[in-house]
Order: sequence, then structure tokens, then C-alpha cells
Amino acid sequence: MVLGWNPSAAGFKVEDTALVTATGVDILTADSRWPTLNIGGRERPDLLEL
Repeated sequence: MVLGWNPSAAGFKVEDTALVTATGVDILTADSRWPTLNIGGRERPDLLEL
């Protein structure tokens, strides 16, 4: 199943699309050029400082 996840709060919004299978979750919207941090064993977007 494909799952869209779009949480938001004051000052931020995160949008992800993930493929959920019997073997786990594969986040399809990851971009290796964007800084990340590891949360719960998955790389998640971090702040981009310009």
C-alpha cells in the first residue's frame, strides 16, 4: 500500500510518501542531497541552513 503522511504544526510541515509492505516501510520521498538525522532507525529531514 502507498501511504501519504503530511503532519504539520506551527512553523513547519513535513510531507512523505511511503510504500508499506509485509517486509517493512520504504520512504519514497527521501532526497540524499537534503540533510537528515536518524530517528527511530530511519533517516528523517533535518533543517537546511543556507
